[in-house]
Amino acid sequence: MLESRKAILMNVGMLVLEEDLKERYPLFESECCSNIGVLSFKNILKSNWLGTLSGRFGTRKHLKTAFESLPDRIKSADILFISNTEGYIANNIVSWLRKNNPDMIIISLQHGMFLFHEMKLKTLIAKCISNWMHYLIGFSLIGTGFFNANVDGYVVYNKNYKKMLLDVGANPHGVFMGASLLKGINYKGALGKERVHDADSSAVFLLQPLSALGMLSERDERSIINTTIKWMSTQYKKVYIKQHPYCKITIDWNESVTEVNIGNISEIYKIAGTAVSFFSEALNDCRAQGMKSIAIYDSEINVDSRVYDFFPSVIKFVNDNVVSIETKYSNNEYYEDDVQNIKELKRRIVDNLKPISA
Repeated sequence: MLESRKAILMNVGMLVLEEDLKERYPLFESECCSNIGVLSFKNILKSNWLGTLSGRFGTRKHLKTAFESLPDRIKSADILFISNTEGYIANNIVSWLRKNNPDMIIISLQHGMFLFHEMKLKTLIAKCISNWMHYLIGFSLIGTGFFNANVDGYVVYNKNYKKMLLDVGANPHGVFMGASLLKGINYKGALGKERVHDADSSAVFLLQPLSALGMLSERDERSIINTTIKWMSTQYKKVYIKQHPYCKITIDWNESVTEVNIGNISEIYKIAGTAVSFFSEALNDCRAQGMKSIAIYDSEINVDSRVYDFFPSVIKFVNDNVVSIETKYSNNEYYEDDVQNIKELKRRIVDNLKPISA
């Protein structure tokens, strides 16, 4: 038994599915440095759901070919950490992995904010079409959401997400709180690092690709971005703009803002004391570094308003006024741990989990 367990711990892999998730998990990448697969896909979202389904259908051969070209050491891993399992890309890849290697233990890594939505009519129709396509040709057009029935376990940020998963049927022995593992050892506590002299009077606007993700029209996106920049320019000595890795967003530039090419949140702390965005996970990263974070609410953004309950400061623009919004925000830490290192995580996975197919 001991030798078998050691063998399982030795055969660990990691799979990164989408382009903007590269280098998102430095500790896992370090652990699996010789056994990492990267597919570099991008999710497809059009202005309407029929266009989205059609676009995704057109990727089926490319996606299948990419899966088949993965190294055997990835497809034969005993434990596979996977960058995301909620979208249509992941739904297909996980399904093929499970069919290819029923004994694999698949662990999903959280990479952003998630909520469980009520099933709407258009979502139900899309799911029926997707299920029909999967039955006919073995290809799904939509994802499963945060909870994926083909996944054995999850590493999440905090007890709130753990409870969400348990409430919808996740294995209680397979949900681990490991924010330090997900974010990296330097994800908080930047206080004391060298900063520019006017950092506290400066702010950074963390852009999100709202129109590209089908959450807002391009016209409304430009409007809310311009309004936010205008307001920030009256509040802060310097305003920096940080693009999102998913795609570059075109904005109306003015001399009061400067674009910065910074990937590490701790680097943002060196130049700014406040972070502003809509509902970006990066706001919590900045707060963990000791910065002030402000979320911008707009009723036109197609997102579950409960996502704002994760932020201590939320505002909205009403004509020329700024209005604060009360949320159900709790002072509890957003990033929590009940597993301290990857070695312990692997031990708990081996001790407590069996593949779903077993």
